Amino acid sequence: MAEEQSSTGLEDEPERSRSPLPLPTVAEEGEGYQPVPVKPWTDWDSMQLLVEDSNLLSLAPTLEATLRYFITHYPYPVTQISKCDLITLAICVVAFETGLSLDGCSLPPMFKPNQLSTYRSFDNRLVRYYGTHLPMAAFTNRSRTFSLDLCLLPGGALEDVQRCTLVAFDSSDLVIVSLIPAEGSSLPKGFSTALPISRYIPLVNIGRLTVCFQRMKELSRKLKDELFLPFRDIAYDSYQAFRYPSLMGLPEELKSKLVKYMDKRSQENLRVSYDESLRGCTYFSGG
Repeated sequence: MAEEQSSTGLEDEPERSRSPLPLPTVAEEGEGYQPVPVKPWTDWDSMQLLVEDSNLLSLAPTLEATLRYFITHYPYPVTQISKCDLITLAICVVAFETGLSLDGCSLPPMFKPNQLSTYRSFDNRLVRYYGTHLPMAAFTNRSRTFSLDLCLLPGGALEDVQRCTLVAFDSSDLVIVSLIPAEGSSLPKGFSTALPISRYIPLVNIGRLTVCFQRMKELSRKLKDELFLPFRDIAYDSYQAFRYPSLMGLPEELKSKLVKYMDKRSQENLRVSYDESLRGCTYFSGG
């Protein structure tokens, strides 16, 4: 019997979770959290984890939850919801996917501060949580300017927080989106991009939300490449205690290849961070 159990392959396992975080609690299930089952035959290409996975048939669950929250709490008649409102919501969810958080918003009950990975860029539960806790006051400003305070914790501690403001200004069918670091920050002055609204939000149909969004992959990657990832990378790069914990457990030949793709500053940060443990490693000898 023991031999039969030990010979059971992965294909015989119904499902399992690879998440290092605790299983969802009853409270999480009550909030609508749906864990992603990990199966040997899972078709990952069909999983809608990110905004960019949305299509005309269904939206990514985090984006849909954010939209439902917004519609439910919208202080005006839903007929006044504009295309600019919808694209702004998508922008916010993409920001949360990149690891940014709502400044001043406490963590959900299922998390503790020391559970948040310094290096996380996407957590489905946090994206959903922040998306359903957006301050509606940001959308009631009739000056056509949207402003939302965000933050990033590159060191995983409150004293290391990097604050910024997400600003969106619409002019006709164009929305200008900027990510502006807080005053006094050592980060660059900011990043901006322009988005043609109708290219991504062709119409407003509250009854059929899926038809309101198109080209989400293009929108998501444009926002990440031009706004959120540059900000996050510079914030991490400027954090002097930056570590590369996963590298140390890899085989030497694989570490050697990975380090070749790092820029000079990243290699130096890695060398300083693990000076003792890396002493004698030959893959740094080439500079």
